[in-house]
Amino acid sequence: MYIIDFTATCTLRTDFKVLESGDCITTEPIFIKYCSGGCGNSTSTPMLVLNGQASVNLGIIQDCKCCTGTVSKTETVDVVCGALKIAAKAQIAMMDSCSCNSCI
Repeated sequence: MYIIDFTATCTLRTDFKVLESGDCITTEPIFIKYCSGGCGNSTSTPMLVLNGQASVNLGIIQDCKCCTGTVSKTETVDVVCGALKIAAKAQIAMMDSCSCNSCI
């Protein structure tokens, strides 16, 4: 888990670490790229919806941006799983850029 500094601008960062997923763990530290940082202020504002009028998003206007990454490729890494440390392969996404995009 990463602690995000919302005062920092959305940017591509790097780390070298062991990753875990469920009961599987990489056999050695791996180089990863991830996106972190803020994208400005976000707002969620109620809007007036007339009776009988269809409303989108329950009458709320959302204006928010999230720091998201673009994945260029995936790489295969070695992992071991479970108490018996069974060898397996896993995929890790390789990000090549970050940008502020509308939140989902």
